[in-house]
Amino acid sequence: MKKTGFLGLLLALAGILFGMSATAQTTGEEKLPMANSKILIAYYSLSGNTREVAEAIREKTGGDLFEIQTVSAYPAAYKEQTEQAKKEISENYRPELKNKVANMAQYDVVFIGSPNWWGTITPAVSSFIESSDLSGKTVVPFITHGGGGVQNTVKNLKAQCRGCKVSDNPWVGYGSRTMGNSGSLEDVGLAKLTTLVTSLLGCLVTSYLFFRFTWCFELGYVRRGLLWGVFLAAGCIPLFISYEAEIFLGRMYPFYRYALYFVFVACLLLFCLTLATDFVLWVLSYTPWVAKVGKWAKYAGGFNIALALVCCVYALYAGTKVPAVEEVTVVSDKIKNERKIVVLSDIHIHRVINPEKVEAIVAAANAQQPDIVLLAGDIIDDDVGKVSDISVLLKGLKAKEGIYFVTGNHEFYAGYRAAVREMESMGFVFLENNGVSLGDIFVAGIPDCTAGGMLGKNADVSRAFVGADAGQFRLLMSHTPADFGKENLFDLEVSGHTHGGQIFPFHIPAKLKNKYLAGKYRMENGAEIYVTRGAGQWGPQMRLLAPSEIMVLILKPEKEEK
Repeated sequence: MKKTGFLGLLLALAGILFGMSATAQTTGEEKLPMANSKILIAYYSLSGNTREVAEAIREKTGGDLFEIQTVSAYPAAYKEQTEQAKKEISENYRPELKNKVANMAQYDVVFIGSPNWWGTITPAVSSFIESSDLSGKTVVPFITHGGGGVQNTVKNLKAQCRGCKVSDNPWVGYGSRTMGNSGSLEDVGLAKLTTLVTSLLGCLVTSYLFFRFTWCFELGYVRRGLLWGVFLAAGCIPLFISYEAEIFLGRMYPFYRYALYFVFVACLLLFCLTLATDFVLWVLSYTPWVAKVGKWAKYAGGFNIALALVCCVYALYAGTKVPAVEEVTVVSDKIKNERKIVVLSDIHIHRVINPEKVEAIVAAANAQQPDIVLLAGDIIDDDVGKVSDISVLLKGLKAKEGIYFVTGNHEFYAGYRAAVREMESMGFVFLENNGVSLGDIFVAGIPDCTAGGMLGKNADVSRAFVGADAGQFRLLMSHTPADFGKENLFDLEVSGHTHGGQIFPFHIPAKLKNKYLAGKYRMENGAEIYVTRGAGQWGPQMRLLAPSEIMVLILKPEKEEK
């Protein structure tokens, strides 16, 4: 790894935290066993993640799907589910299954899918293996997890599969993201890797702060080491922010996440302020004011700590506010009838978000009485089964000519198919490399160009506008703002994704990463692009000098000169 310096550190950190995407890449070729064989894909799925991976495998292999179902259902509440699962695994319990494969003998290859429950396969999958004759067959495990990796899942599955050949190349997915059967991230998952990188950077940041604020004190080796450990713990906070902690903390979990994120962001801001102050003081040391540098430096540390805390408190407040409405007027001779379009992006519905905020966003959007509502991705950012009571609030959105949506990168991370099904069930129209004609305008949408490739959902702008008339005003909805060639395929692009940097000063490296950060731009092909900062936030529920917004596009016909 090359040395990147301070700018590189900030860029990497901002890329992880605020509006930059990371996508999973598989290494090597996917080796599907016995391509000409009869294939069965058997899976157990409680939340829907493993089901999505099973469906993805079916698309690649053409195999038959078989869902492993238990006679007795698990409790609806997440905490009760996990407690029952832990008890069943510890007691080596084998639940009764609803059905069996009608003719197992016809299959040569059997994919067996299970989520990682407490480090092993689910009791239902164990029941399926022990009640099925798998002798002579090739078994390919596929495992989903929430960041815990494979652990003992494959090992225990192999131990239960007797008389068959178990593949040494399991398919592994984080959430619903299939990593492929040769993925180099199978033991960590993309999210876990991101967490580790973030924590490493956090340790570097807090170590600088430690030595900066304690270098003049005589603490001794033991005290200095213990205090340094406290600072390092602050840098490793991302390791402790996991949904798995929800099992133990219950209702206190949201406060836990808010507190840890507050400390983490405070450290980052203090780091930036301290570094900037030290640079200024260093420059002043070469000026006639050198005599005053020491006096200024005496108070700089305390001032920076106070300022960082004040900024964090304000950022928390700004993160809870209802997004402001930002109106943008677009004039074109292709537009015949004036329309009002509400653009919502980056709500990031997860199990910690306040449902009242989602209700407020819906109310603010409806107050505009829009003709069209566009949901520009990163709307759902969690397992649908765990947030459906919150996401259903979006059903209250109203628009005269329909509500249309595209997938963002976080829909792919959290569960692409489940998110799409959830939003379609509310009556919203899914746009994926296609569009809809609405009189004098044509609205098209593409999958996220940074994460869509994970499931083979690549963006195709040309395909999206098939069927559009030459005289129609063409509007493209793309979650990630990007140029799509110099060919004039559309008149206007609306995007989100960047959050406008979300927390200052990370606007700066975020801008270096994203050509279009927030607001209005003119692209090389002559089309305009409007990038919204989004209605919510990701990670820290905080915003600093990048307020959330609801974008309202006013499409107006060009007035004829008299």
